[in-house]
Amino acid sequence: MKIYKLVIADDESWILEGLRDCMDWKSLGFEIVGAFEDSEAALQFCISHEVDAVLSDINMPQMTGLDFIKKLRESGKDHIQVVFITGYALFEYAKTAISIGASDYLLKPLNPDDIKKAFEKVRMTLDRIGNHQEEISRMEKLAEEFEGTHAGLCKEVVQYLAENYAQDISMPQLASCFQISQNYLGKVFQQTSGMNIRACLNEIRIEKAENLLKTGRYRMYEVAEMVGFSNYDYFRKIYKQYKTKD
Repeated sequence: MKIYKLVIADDESWILEGLRDCMDWKSLGFEIVGAFEDSEAALQFCISHEVDAVLSDINMPQMTGLDFIKKLRESGKDHIQVVFITGYALFEYAKTAISIGASDYLLKPLNPDDIKKAFEKVRMTLDRIGNHQEEISRMEKLAEEFEGTHAGLCKEVVQYLAENYAQDISMPQLASCFQISQNYLGKVFQQTSGMNIRACLNEIRIEKAENLLKTGRYRMYEVAEMVGFSNYDYFRKIYKQYKTKD
């Protein structure tokens, strides 16, 4: 069983002592990591430390329970479960606290069985939150691995195109080479690189053509064939488009 971190708070030291000793907190899945007679100090501790649950009197001198829960939530500590202790005179006040994010309330005089039931519920809630966070982390990790796989695949495709640009490369041939479907390959490449495979191949071919033309040893139609364009008119059209981009 996971042990959660609990903070207790009451402005009367003898009650605080009683809250600490009245329960076998470990058996309930909790460890007391802080005990405070000052609600402001309890709040600051919760904000700056790893805390999972709070058991506090709702009517503390420094800060009311409503202010405590509001400031706790404003600090981003949405996961912390807060159980307030209250008397009958503040019964409606406690219900208001529940409506703005408190987990539960316990009526004075405190009964150990009531505390046990309340914190069994708190532990179940924290377990659910933990499982949810683990699932989110697992999905994020899978997404990162998925994106990494896509990036790796695209890198391999670009390398293949760079090495075989002079050949007649077709999508069926490329998909077969990487043992995936044409549609999937095209979609993944577009999403990852921001361009389609044909545009990438043309870019590689034009770059190679530029280098060959700079040597002055070849005519343009010769270069077109050397870089994989079987249609000279199409080569001129693509070449002009890429030169215009530059």
